[in-house]
Amino acid sequence: MLNARRSKTACFIGNTEDECEIYKAVDNAVSQGFEMFLFCAENESGLMFAKQVILRKKKQTGNTPDKIILTAVVSDERHADNKDEVFRDKYFSVIEKCDSFVDLKNNEPFSCKKFIISKSSKTI
Repeated sequence: MLNARRSKTACFIGNTEDECEIYKAVDNAVSQGFEMFLFCAENESGLMFAKQVILRKKKQTGNTPDKIILTAVVSDERHADNKDEVFRDKYFSVIEKCDSFVDLKNNEPFSCKKFIISKSSKTI
């Protein structure tokens, strides 16, 4: 389902809306060697985090792009069906830029948040 080394994986569980704070946290995690970033794509704060990871992916060190992998996780891929058009536009804009997508298909006992925490060694 998800092929990642837990020791190099960070996830976002915060509720902050401060994009600068999120970017700094992502930048710090990258400088610490984290390569995989997981987020729950079912809420606005998760999408905001993903946008900051995407910005960080574009930044390059020397001539070598940073090795950053962004993975969206949802409890059920149909969750966006019940959201308003503004959310769906943001959601699909972010999802198309992710490297991978995990649909838990309401697979209990894992909620989106529990799943990403279980796969990560760092939370942001």
